[in-house]
Amino acid sequence: MRIVFEKYSLKLVGIQSLGISLKQDRCEYWIRHEVNWTNVVAQIESAFFEQEFVNLHAAQIKNFFLQHKHSMQ
Repeated sequence: MRIVFEKYSLKLVGIQSLGISLKQDRCEYWIRHEVNWTNVVAQIESAFFEQEFVNLHAAQIKNFFLQHKHSMQ
């Protein structure tokens, strides 16, 4: 799984093979308008849970955000 940030646009690349789909426009909206990064992560996790994806993938996204949130501001 690879996540690429271009300005404030989130692109999820190379994860179709894992059976994951997450709409880029929704992520992009969260990044542009959400100040609280915990809320951003929670919303992304919710998107995964709503589509019945396994917790591991949500955790990977969460860890990535927590590690890179300062470089995205």
